[in-house]
Amino acid sequence: MHYVISYDVSSSSRRRKIGKILEGAGRRAQYSVFEADLTKAGLQGVVKNLKGQFSDGDTLRIYPVCGSCLKGLVSLGKNRFLETGVFILE
Repeated sequence: MHYVISYDVSSSSRRRKIGKILEGAGRRAQYSVFEADLTKAGLQGVVKNLKGQFSDGDTLRIYPVCGSCLKGLVSLGKNRFLETGVFILE
């Protein structure tokens, strides 16, 4: 399953830790947004690794995106991940 994972974290050190965990699971689409293809077990592992990294006021959201929804993706701008090459969905 494809997932979009976003977070809003007030602490720079926690933000870096969360970013590193998510870099191991997927690709950074924006500074606090990742996209990842994960199995159910993979998603559970990511969530387990992220637990304890958040404080009051911080948020994390994980959105499942089905294959037919991905086909309807509209992306404006550079259409690339920040740390990797070009990513185009047709």
